[in-house]
Amino acid sequence: PKAKVATCWCEWQGRILMLQTSKKKYGAGCWGPPGGKLNFGEEPIDAIVRETQEETGICLDPQQLETIGGYYM
Repeated sequence: PKAKVATCWCEWQGRILMLQTSKKKYGAGCWGPPGGKLNFGEEPIDAIVRETQEETGICLDPQQLETIGGYYM
């Protein structure tokens, strides 16, 4: 793999958090869940917490996150 990424589905009061990609980035204007590349040696859960904080300002509790799978793309 060229890069490892992590993403998450944040559900609150029956709603799912989706973010719109910046018009300056690849996939401009597309919608998707928070996430991004893992830093060297970083665990996926830690990357999700970090990326969600960076992208939204929301602080997730890693104890409330659950890994449901992985795949290659």
